[in-house]
Amino acid sequence: MFDPDKIFQVDFNYSHEYFDNDHPNQWVNYTNPTNVVDNVYYKLNSYGYRCDEFNLQSELPIVFMGCSHTFGLGLSLEDTWAYKTISNIRAKTNKTIPYWNLARNGSSIDLQFWNLNKHIEQLKPKFIFFLIPAIYRRLVMFNNHFFEFQVKESHPEETLFPIPVQKASGLFVDDNYAITEAHKYFMLIDALCQRHGTQLLFQYSDIYEGEKPYTFFKNHGNYSMFKKLDTHFVDMSNDRRLDYARDRMHRGPISNKAFADALWQEINIYF
Repeated sequence: MFDPDKIFQVDFNYSHEYFDNDHPNQWVNYTNPTNVVDNVYYKLNSYGYRCDEFNLQSELPIVFMGCSHTFGLGLSLEDTWAYKTISNIRAKTNKTIPYWNLARNGSSIDLQFWNLNKHIEQLKPKFIFFLIPAIYRRLVMFNNHFFEFQVKESHPEETLFPIPVQKASGLFVDDNYAITEAHKYFMLIDALCQRHGTQLLFQYSDIYEGEKPYTFFKNHGNYSMFKKLDTHFVDMSNDRRLDYARDRMHRGPISNKAFADALWQEINIYF
């Protein structure tokens, strides 16, 4: 049986030394100031997610899904947009609401389905906030092992994959294949939400809406429990970050707060 939690490999150092291995020079073209937090540590629950334990009682179950932007890579938990959002909901409703977040660094849409599929029976969320990862990420199974392909990027570790997987790698990032796979997993996520009466509010983690796959979803996607948010995670001026996280690549505390504040203006009517 496919267990998404067991395949998740903590393949980077959770201490601050990890971030020194990044390449900040690739971001020098950004003119906005860099906000570098010196010490960022991650407290994970028993399943390896950066959130509260899943056995806690909730008066209003809410789940966050996504990739490193939702996980909060390089950020203190309190500075992430997801934690700020749950804090706003707690303050308005005065309800006991654990912070549940299924996001994984580098996650794909298919992996997020498996994460949700495993835990939704226990969590029974009334709302899901899904910051959709890049569409070209693939979770590929071969000989009972899983291999993660990144978003049309060249990753040296992919040359270590089995030869049959390397030969098929073009298929994994092909536009039509990406459309088919994303559509399939969106339908499966939608079916889970229908079963549990869950409203899923979503936005994209990067600027992809003008590309072919998301144009397809806009015209052909029929996911009854999905509602697209008007608030964008990316800045409208060419994805300029207001500041950076500790890794000097992801959006920093100021950027996350700006998104959370704008998002709250849109979603507070639900609570």
